[in-house]
Amino acid sequence: MEINMHSRSEKLRCRFRLVLALVFVVLALPIFAKETAADRLSFAKAFALEPVKDFRFFNIRSWRALGDAHLIVEISRKQAYLLALDLPCVGLDFQQQIAITSFGRRVQAGFEYVVLHDPLRSVGYPERCRIVQIMPYDLRAYDLATSKRRRDSGNLYTCNRNS
Repeated sequence: MEINMHSRSEKLRCRFRLVLALVFVVLALPIFAKETAADRLSFAKAFALEPVKDFRFFNIRSWRALGDAHLIVEISRKQAYLLALDLPCVGLDFQQQIAITSFGRRVQAGFEYVVLHDPLRSVGYPERCRIVQIMPYDLRAYDLATSKRRRDSGNLYTCNRNS
């Protein structure tokens, strides 16, 4: 009978350790996610060129959120921009569709907005986030470096969105 008691208490201790380890992992996940988003942004900024005041705009070919205050917008295969937003656009990482305001087919820093469309929101206006900085972006170099980085580390997370 003593053997069963010892075995039972050891099983309980083992389960307690397992539950404690799982709680630690769950609590630590947000810390790692924030570091990953910051790492992705700093990696992406290495491919941005000097800021410009505006660019000609016809259509969004694709876009990639880099956290909630930056995104890469691809206008054509050879033309992309890194946009910095005034306030964090809550939910930008999870959007399926965005729009960009323009005047005369020109997007100007300080005057135009990234508009988030939420199909579940039936009342009110869509969220608008002001574009404060526009930087031409070397998308080809970024894609090549991202592919290499993914092969080297095997676990790089990138957020790609296509319109």
